[in-house]
Amino acid sequence: MDAADLWGTFAEHAPRVKPGGLAPARASGHGWFAVLTGEAHPDLNECVLTSHARAGDAAELVAFLADAGVPALISVASTAGPEVAGPLAGAGFVPAPVPEPLMWCPKRAPLETSGLRVEPMRSTAARDEAVAIVAGAHMMAPEIADRTLAPLAALGDGVMAWLAYEGDEAISVAWATRGPRIGIWSMMTPLAHRRKGGGRAVLTSALEALWDSDTEGAFLFSTPAGRPFYESVGFAAVDDATTWTSGASDEFLEAIGQPTAVADP
Repeated sequence: MDAADLWGTFAEHAPRVKPGGLAPARASGHGWFAVLTGEAHPDLNECVLTSHARAGDAAELVAFLADAGVPALISVASTAGPEVAGPLAGAGFVPAPVPEPLMWCPKRAPLETSGLRVEPMRSTAARDEAVAIVAGAHMMAPEIADRTLAPLAALGDGVMAWLAYEGDEAISVAWATRGPRIGIWSMMTPLAHRRKGGGRAVLTSALEALWDSDTEGAFLFSTPAGRPFYESVGFAAVDDATTWTSGASDEFLEAIGQPTAVADP
């Protein structure tokens, strides 16, 4: 799988899962793209400097973010020109020390539910449960997650989600985008429910449901903390991006497996 090609697929799918927010905005250039919700949370304003990016592309992206006036997370592809660091650092963005992988799975993983009940999201109550999980994992108010994530009416129209339950309690959620390349997004398990198999249950259920004869594979962008789990399911990194953040707290960085940020590129 070509990394530059997969970044393009990422850009096509990303707006489907988080189409809302205070001020949704989409933009792209030769070597960059941005999917903004307008919320004051860096993980909800997602940008990429792709394999083709050079200093001018970084400057264009920085200018777009300055106009939007929101904190953001910028993933820089490993083969982007090293000169992109100048405009990012000049705008106050800070690189995280641990690479974050864009991952690809060419074969459907075996279904593993660990005895948990897994159901596709079909009701307002189920979406509320998913919103609560995502809000907790991202350290944001539930109303922010609620207005950002795809509404119930949009599910099935290129977007689906699954919840894993331990008894009557939802313990894991995964969102997915349909297509020849299946996208996995906002896969979350609260800290209190980790190591129960919920993440594997929702991920393999999503792949089982969406994988068909036209499927090329599945992709996702992982945190450093999530990487070993996804590798155990059959995903492998096709690119290791450097993540630059503006407005990210140390608590948020640690939650995704980035223990500290460094001051210089």
